[in-house]
Amino acid sequence: VDSEVVSIIIVTGQNNLKVIWWIVP
Repeated sequence: VDSEVVSIIIVTGQNNLKVIWWIVP
């Protein structure tokens, strides 16, 4: 996972936890 993707996950994680699990199993 690229660092940019990780940053996005951290930012959007609070609102889209379920989406994160699908993107990063």
